[in-house]
Amino acid sequence: MFVMTPLASLWTPVAPGGSSLGRDPSNDVVLHSPAVSRRHLRLLPTPDGMEVADLGSTNPATYRGREVAGRVVVPYGDAIDVCGCRLVMTGPPATT
Repeated sequence: MFVMTPLASLWTPVAPGGSSLGRDPSNDVVLHSPAVSRRHLRLLPTPDGMEVADLGSTNPATYRGREVAGRVVVPYGDAIDVCGCRLVMTGPPATT
């Protein structure tokens, strides 16, 4: 997944079993913004895209202009917005 924030951009892997995202340091991906909930999202790679599950966040992520309520599968190459940060789902690593 490629993470773009107002201050930095970076690529970070999402574990095959899923990764959590939020403000709390115990998350796999930490976003340092007061608008991000301590436990904001759970990301899980699937064959069809990245499954994004809201974890009861105060400011829900948006996908194509709509709030992510519950779960949604975001196709690889597409993106979601989380409190001013853009997360591009880059897809699973290539196999040889």
